[in-house]
Amino acid sequence: MTSSTKLGIICDKFLETCWLAALVLSPFYMNIYTHRMFEPDKACVIRSLALLMLVFYFVKILETKTVKPAGSEAKSKDPHSSTSQTIPEKSLSGFWHFTKSPIFLPFLLFVSAYVISVIFSATPHNSIWGGYDRLEGLYTNASFWVIFILTALNLKTREQTERLINTVIFTSIPIVAYSFIQRFRLDPVPWSQMDPSGRVSATAGNPIFLAAYIVIAIPLALSRLVRSLRGEVTSPILKAIFYGSAVLLLITVVVLSQSRGPMVGMFISTFIFLFIYSLAYRKKKLLKIIIATSIIGVIFLGIFNLPHNIPLAKWPSPLRNAWEKTFGSLMKVNYLRQLGRLTETQSGTSGRTRMILWNGVMKLITDKDVPYRFFIGYGPESLSTVYYKNYTMELASLEGHNVHADRSHNHYLDVWVMHGLFGLIAYLLLLFSIIYTGLKVILKSNEKIIMLGLFSAIIAHLVEIFVGIAIVATYTHFWILVAGIYATYKLTLQKPAEESISLRNRLTSSTKEPDASDHFNFGFYLLLGYSVLTIIIAFILFMFTWPGGQVVTMEIKSARDSLINFFYIWLIAGFILGIVAWPRYLFWTYVMQTL
Repeated sequence: MTSSTKLGIICDKFLETCWLAALVLSPFYMNIYTHRMFEPDKACVIRSLALLMLVFYFVKILETKTVKPAGSEAKSKDPHSSTSQTIPEKSLSGFWHFTKSPIFLPFLLFVSAYVISVIFSATPHNSIWGGYDRLEGLYTNASFWVIFILTALNLKTREQTERLINTVIFTSIPIVAYSFIQRFRLDPVPWSQMDPSGRVSATAGNPIFLAAYIVIAIPLALSRLVRSLRGEVTSPILKAIFYGSAVLLLITVVVLSQSRGPMVGMFISTFIFLFIYSLAYRKKKLLKIIIATSIIGVIFLGIFNLPHNIPLAKWPSPLRNAWEKTFGSLMKVNYLRQLGRLTETQSGTSGRTRMILWNGVMKLITDKDVPYRFFIGYGPESLSTVYYKNYTMELASLEGHNVHADRSHNHYLDVWVMHGLFGLIAYLLLLFSIIYTGLKVILKSNEKIIMLGLFSAIIAHLVEIFVGIAIVATYTHFWILVAGIYATYKLTLQKPAEESISLRNRLTSSTKEPDASDHFNFGFYLLLGYSVLTIIIAFILFMFTWPGGQVVTMEIKSARDSLINFFYIWLIAGFILGIVAWPRYLFWTYVMQTL
């Protein structure tokens, strides 16, 4: 609802101030005078902001409870804005409109599954108030949801979305500066548990956490850079230089953190951004360059990481010598060698630590003594308590005897073990609905570059947490950026039809109508190839796990574990590609036409 009185306008401005403050304080705030100076303190700040937003939203409701006449219209309060839209009051805001969006039902299902897991939690106190290490129980997550809903309901104009994006970018700049201060050993804080000059951690307290936040900011800065290069802003040259420098510095910090999961998230989100951009604006040369570069990059990473899957000792001598002279030399290059450790699972490595954690968590999920936990989980913040039965001496030697497993370093597994199968399905449905909403806006509106930034930032986060941990900063940015996606979706639906540029209309109005048989053949062969490869992978897994079939060595177990995890990713990727390609092969048709 749009406010027309001074008090209502104050409430609107305060609500926006709160969600912008959440974007600033969640990555930036730390308190060196507390024992747990990062995550719990950040969580307390988010809780406080959520409570303040609730108070001012209820004040706004009480102040604007008089219903306006039907047909009245609301305008943006920014008199200097040239892009503000005149939109019907009922369509602009209100919870009723939110319930009709594709995001609402999956969100409601996820919240319901979360609450059920809290009710039947193995550690009720931790599940409600949060654990000692992270404080991410029901209270903190409900704060995320409150910020998400109130941001979605009150984010009404493009100018607000622009401010949201600018806030993320400009907040990252001092954090980048602090990272370089640490790198050059100029940090005045006497860190005793880590050396931040080797792997920078800035205000996150952990290199992986820092990079996880930075990879969310990179696509947003990239969207600003692209708009500047296209001349869609004032002073495009100066802004192109500024945002180009910002993108370069942000990427540098991810490299300095030496965190492999965020690096992969950065690569994939950048590829998706440029790929969809080249399709949407018919940049044929750019599209071909992106596809060729990506294929070369995947082949390079596959060869670079091949010794982790097939030991060099088993290679023929010419191939082994060739690899050692080329890729083996690259392994000695600082920072670059991290890209050669993506699939490592050997004893004593961080990859081995993750494999042990994942296997232990899967045993908890499939525990026959408590079969109902498979469906409803053990409750939020419960893993540190229930994991003890699967704790091993190998894990203790890798992580330290004073470290307990409160996360599995795979957020999707964490969702499953904490919230059960119901929670995992609801969470995946929520992610699919977000992706669907973002793609729908990209295909049907002029807000492609803005939505591409938001969409790619979400993708970077979803990729990173596959081998990482969702923290307060990334949780906060995820939910607020999802609110930004919903707000852009809401504004797009209200635009006049003549101002919307629909991809479907452009396809149907093309001079050459694509042959339906070509669509069928392409989809058929794609499905056939995927099915054959799936059968091959399943057969290899069968041979690995067949009892008495072969001597089980450490190398074989590591390779089997890696293949099992890859098989899960393969099945999920096939499901997603099937959804994307299913609606009349629209996406693939457009790719082929552009090429």
